[in-house]
Amino acid sequence: MNNQIYNNNNNNNNNNNNNNNNNNNNNNNKTNPNDSLSVPTNEQVDRLEEIVQNLKKERRSKKVVLKVTKRTRTRKRKATKTEQVEKKKKILDPEEKLKLRRERNKQSAKKSRQKKKTHLKKVEQEVTRLRKENQLLVSKVQQMSEQIEKQNSLDNLLKMLQKIIPQNINLQQISFQNTATNANLV
Repeated sequence: MNNQIYNNNNNNNNNNNNNNNNNNNNNNNKTNPNDSLSVPTNEQVDRLEEIVQNLKKERRSKKVVLKVTKRTRTRKRKATKTEQVEKKKKILDPEEKLKLRRERNKQSAKKSRQKKKTHLKKVEQEVTRLRKENQLLVSKVQQMSEQIEKQNSLDNLLKMLQKIIPQNINLQQISFQNTATNANLV
């Protein structure tokens, strides 16, 4: 049932498309906005060319107007430092340029030396801090190892006492029993 409805709809769509194509042919090749493959007529091409030419003319006239308005509106501004330096560079002789370059190199060398010194100071401070911290840790390790040795010696003593005490108890019991039996015998 569903297939029959689908087939009927497809047939109707095909018929509509055929009718539209026939209508397009009857309208002397006028373009259909829904048909993307249609070819524009000569009238449409001429009209588009006119529009493009008018747009080009408008652009040219706007550019001229903008140039005039920019000239009238803009004020003279002070040159920035970089622009001033560039002007000086253009004016300077090669010898002066060389002198300026040497001065800049000297200044940059001084800056790099200063940076190096500050970096070395920071590194030295870090090294001294780490050495102190290392010494503290070493002393703590020594204290802990001494405590461990003491604890181990105490543990060994306790183990020995645990072995000796039962033997002494057994000896005392035996001696007590012997004395009791001797007392009974007497």
